[in-house]
Amino acid sequence: MQLASDQEIMSALGHGEREFGWDEWFGDVDGADYLTDRGKQVARQAIADLTQFFGDGWLSRAIEPGPDGQAIPILGRFAPLLALAPAQRPRLYIESIRWWASLQTMVGGDVGGLAAVRRNARRNLTTHRLVHSLTQARLASIGMSLGAHVELEPGASGSPGDVLLSWPGHDVFFEVVTFGPDDLSGMQDKHHDQHFLHLLSLRPTEPIYWEGDIPGFLNKTDEPIWIQATTDAATRCAQTGEPVEIPGADGTCLVVRPGTVAPGTAIRGPYVETDDGARLARRLDRKGAQTRGAGTAWIWVEDYGGIHPLSDFTGMAIDAKLRALADLASPVLADRPHLAGITWSAAQWRSPVPPDARAEDLTGVALQRALPMERVRQTIVLNRRLILPGQTAKVLQICDAEPSWLDWALAQLGIPGGVNALLTQQTTKPKSRLWVP
Repeated sequence: MQLASDQEIMSALGHGEREFGWDEWFGDVDGADYLTDRGKQVARQAIADLTQFFGDGWLSRAIEPGPDGQAIPILGRFAPLLALAPAQRPRLYIESIRWWASLQTMVGGDVGGLAAVRRNARRNLTTHRLVHSLTQARLASIGMSLGAHVELEPGASGSPGDVLLSWPGHDVFFEVVTFGPDDLSGMQDKHHDQHFLHLLSLRPTEPIYWEGDIPGFLNKTDEPIWIQATTDAATRCAQTGEPVEIPGADGTCLVVRPGTVAPGTAIRGPYVETDDGARLARRLDRKGAQTRGAGTAWIWVEDYGGIHPLSDFTGMAIDAKLRALADLASPVLADRPHLAGITWSAAQWRSPVPPDARAEDLTGVALQRALPMERVRQTIVLNRRLILPGQTAKVLQICDAEPSWLDWALAQLGIPGGVNALLTQQTTKPKSRLWVP
């Protein structure tokens, strides 16, 4: 039974009266003013299909805190119900539809190996496995849109890779590597997400919003103090209509303010300094060694926070990122002649969305592409010394096709009109601009 509003759903979840499932993930679909009637219809279909794919109770086990925290701590960042502000719900909804469409086109296409992907996702409740499975589905579905024959988990039959895309004269094997935060960063992120969800659960009679620094791990003494301080601050802010500050360690500060969230409001988490480049190089070297002797393969690195957002690399222009990753990966490509190339890819939300960009040199190609909506993917495709032009062109075609892929997938699933038919606000795509080294 659907509850009447997002607030009632949150209250029922907080009191243990309702389990977090895909219905709760999308929130009050009927009351979602950012969705058209078709968008609401698609949400209901996605709820049914995602429940069937992952199984009953999967989402609750993945997202709700247990004795050891959340099984997949990043999940809360993607749920429309848990959006920090109502204006963020459309982009979270579209990201959820992206997940559903990539999986459902595999189901509809009766793709080989899908049962193994489903089984792995159900049994292995980790961020790594979820990102790995969603990356497999996305690459496979985009490949289908480009006319490829698709097989998932082809390694089970003696071939390399997690995804096999076949065109006449070209077979492209992808070995997917997920690259997330290291253990220390992961622990901090897990506790940061739990604290973020605590703030969302504080819903006094008058609207409030939060700005500033949310802590990561707190010791057993500081944790209950912070919980009580934020709870009291939320109540006092709602009663007085005045901001309340909660000072943190090392000069950090979290502020609760009255009213609805203002443009430019920022929530920050703890920064942990790590050598992400060295970690990535080790991952590439290990994966290169594992695929030796299995034939020609591509390593696809799906970065979901492995390179810290405050690192120097994150702020580089895309041509500089190409050079930096080429330097990092060149020893692996030199030592592993069976590798056709290495692709690094990461997506993030950006508003406003930056223009499309491309950089190219002898080491490879870098692409920046805007996705619907307020989502940007950067992808670096690195060549080996003896380039395989046919395979490399197909990999670049996959990267270039993603912005229009979701409209294709929706049409395949019987939903005309594309993304714009789902939202009351229209998506826009910025003009392209080329970056050259």
